[in-house]
Amino acid sequence: PELTISDAISRCFKHLGLNEKLDLTFFSELEESLQDIVHIDRSGPSTEYALQQRIYPNKQQARLYWTEKGSSFESARYKTADLAIGVDRQIIKFCFPHQGTEILSIRFIPGTTNGYCRLHSITTSLIEPNNETVLHELLGGKDISQGAQLDGLIYGIEQKEEIFLVNRPESSLTWEVGDPRFRFASTLTVAIEMDWVLSSEFRLIRGTLLYENSRLARELAQHKEQINRLVDFERDIQLIRQSRVMRTAERIKGFLLYFFPRRFLPTVPDPSNSDRVTVSNNTNIRLPGLGDPIPTTLELDTSLARHPAQMNTQTMQPKISVILPVHNPHIPWIHSAIDSVKQQEYGNWELCIVDDYSEDPKVIQTLRTYESPEIRIRELNTPLNISGATNEALRMASGEYVVFLDHDDVLTSDALAQVVAAINNTQADILYSDEDLIDLDGSITTPHFKSDYSPDLLLSHNYITHLVAIRRILIDNVGGLRSAYDGAQDYDLLLRLTDDPKRTIHHIPKILYHWRKSDSSTSLDPMAKPLAEQNARNALTDTLRRRNIDGVVKSAGRHHFFSIIRVERNQKVTIIIPFRDQTDLLRRCINS
Repeated sequence: PELTISDAISRCFKHLGLNEKLDLTFFSELEESLQDIVHIDRSGPSTEYALQQRIYPNKQQARLYWTEKGSSFESARYKTADLAIGVDRQIIKFCFPHQGTEILSIRFIPGTTNGYCRLHSITTSLIEPNNETVLHELLGGKDISQGAQLDGLIYGIEQKEEIFLVNRPESSLTWEVGDPRFRFASTLTVAIEMDWVLSSEFRLIRGTLLYENSRLARELAQHKEQINRLVDFERDIQLIRQSRVMRTAERIKGFLLYFFPRRFLPTVPDPSNSDRVTVSNNTNIRLPGLGDPIPTTLELDTSLARHPAQMNTQTMQPKISVILPVHNPHIPWIHSAIDSVKQQEYGNWELCIVDDYSEDPKVIQTLRTYESPEIRIRELNTPLNISGATNEALRMASGEYVVFLDHDDVLTSDALAQVVAAINNTQADILYSDEDLIDLDGSITTPHFKSDYSPDLLLSHNYITHLVAIRRILIDNVGGLRSAYDGAQDYDLLLRLTDDPKRTIHHIPKILYHWRKSDSSTSLDPMAKPLAEQNARNALTDTLRRRNIDGVVKSAGRHHFFSIIRVERNQKVTIIIPFRDQTDLLRRCINS
C-alpha cells in the first residue's frame, strides 16, 4: 500500500516528540518538495528550505544595550538590528551616543529564539571627527567566550566549527569598555560579525525526514520492480490468450460443455457427511498447517528477552550516543566499560569519550587504542569535573538518544537493543532500566528492581540512576548538566527534564547495567562523595522553586533519601479510616 507523506511525517513527529511544537498540517502541505528524492524531475522548494522557514522566522532580531558600569540596563537605552537566517558572516553595526562615566557596560542579545549562532568578531570603537579608535576587540568564538560574560549562551565546537548554543530567548553576552574621553560627548559603534545556523530541532527533523525519504525511495524501487514483473506477466497472459492454440482450446471447451455438461461441473460434497466428527483420545495430535499456538503476553515478553537484537526492519533504528566521561580510571575497568559498548547486539551506536585531564598518561594511551569512526575521544587540557566533561561529550554526540556510562561500569550486551525496542514500542522521551552491582571480587550481586515512573518517588530519591537513555534534544533544551550540582548532576538533570508533566518516561523491567562497587563510588559507601548529598538537596530545593511548590526539603533518615514537607495554607484535609473490631490497629493508625 502507498505510504503518504503525511504518514511519513507523522512517524517523524512521534519519533522526535514534537507534536505540540510543530504543525503537522503545515508539513503535510509540503508533499511536492518531500517527493523530490523519488521524483527528481519535480519542481518546487527544497525540503530543507521549507523546514528552515518553519523552524525559524525569516529573520532574527538582535539587541544591544549599554549603561554606566554598576547601573542596570534600561529598556530605553538599546538598539536593534535584523539578521537574515542562513546568511554567513553578516556584519551588524550599532551606533549610539554616550557621555558620563569612563567605563561603559554593553550587553548583546543575539536573537529572540533558541538555536545555534556563530560569533566571529566583536569590535567596539570610539568615533571622533577625524579618527576612529578601536577600544575593545574580540576575534573568534573562543576569544569571545573568554573575553565576555556569557548568560544563557554555551560555547562549543561542532563539526570543527565554533558555535554558541542560545539556550533561552534572552541569552546574552556582556563586556566592558573604558576611556577618559567618555566624560565628554562621545559616539560609539559596536560592529558584530555573526550568523545564525540551523537549530538542533531542524537538524533532527531534517535527518529523520531524509532517512524516511531514502527508505521510501528504496520501497518505491522495490514496488516498481514488482509492478514491472506484473506488467510482464499480464502481457504474457494477453499473448497466450490471443494465440491460435488458446483460441482453439476455448472452442473445444465450449463444445465439451455443450455435449457433456455434468462431467465438467465442480464436485458437490455429500451433505450427510458434513457434520460428522471423529473423536480420538490421542492428545499428542499436531494439526498440520495451523502453525504454532498464539503466544501469551508472558511468552511474548520472554521471547523478546531471548532474542533482543532481532528487530523488525520496518521499525526505527535511531543512533544511540553513549556518553563516557573519564577521570583517573582503573585501567582494567575502562577496558571493561568500552568493551561492553563494542559488544552490543544493536549496531547503530557511537561512543563519545572525554578524558577529564587524567593524571596517568596510560589512560589516554589506552583510550587512543580504541579510536575509530564509532569511538571518538577528546582529551581536555584543564579539568572540568564530571558535569563539564559530560557536557563536552554531549557536544560530540550526534545520536537521537544518549545513554550515560560511568568509566568503571559495564553495559549488558543487549542494553541498547532493549532500549531501541522500547523506543519503538513507546516513543518515550526518557527510558531507564533495572541494575545490579559488581562486587569487589567481580561477582554480580544486589539487583535493584525499580518501580515504573513515579514523580513523587523521584522527588524523594534518585531511584532511576542507571541505565538511562534520553532524547538528546531535550538535554540541549535544558542546557546540559550543571557544574554547581556535581555529584548529583544526573539527579538534577532528571528533575529538570521531568518538570514537564507531559514528558513520556518508560521503565524497562530488565537489568541492563552493572554498577561497580569501588571506594570512590556511592555504590559501596554512600558517603564516598560528601558533596553529592548536599547537591542533591540543592537540586530538590531548586526544583520546588521552579515548580512553585511551597515546601521544604528534609532528610528521610537515610543517605540520599529526602522528604518534601509541603506547606498548604488554609487547606483542610479529610482522612478516612475504614475499620472493624481491631482497636489496636486503629489506635496505631490514629497515632501515626
